Amino acid sequence: MDSIDTLADAYALAVYEKDEAAFLSLYDMDVLVFDAWGPWSYEGRDAWAAMVRDWFASLGEERVKVTFTPEKSLVGDDWAVWCATTRYAAIAPSGEELRALENRTSWSLRRRDGRWRIVHEHSSGPADFETLKVTLHRP
Repeated sequence: MDSIDTLADAYALAVYEKDEAAFLSLYDMDVLVFDAWGPWSYEGRDAWAAMVRDWFASLGEERVKVTFTPEKSLVGDDWAVWCATTRYAAIAPSGEELRALENRTSWSLRRRDGRWRIVHEHSSGPADFETLKVTLHRP
């Protein structure tokens, strides 16, 4: 049976390789995504696929290295909630890190046929009350 760590590793590899099919296979067909960027939400894997396609295409020759720092998880037989700080680092073709940002990620997961799938993803960064500026680096 797959572990949530296996899913997180597959996510990071799919992003680094810009492998749209592998990335989307981690999500349930009826996924609901509250992304920190762009639209309020993405309902269903097809809607999420359009964002993923645009994201990967926008990278050009750069790659993105994803690093998760798990914060908390609750795991049942077929359901889990997994929370992490997620770091996205842009990597030049030379291997040099160009820039990075962090956000907070929560996944609601369902296990089907021995494999975890993301049924809900929520990413965010804390916003300052006065300036409304979002913090994209963990203090």
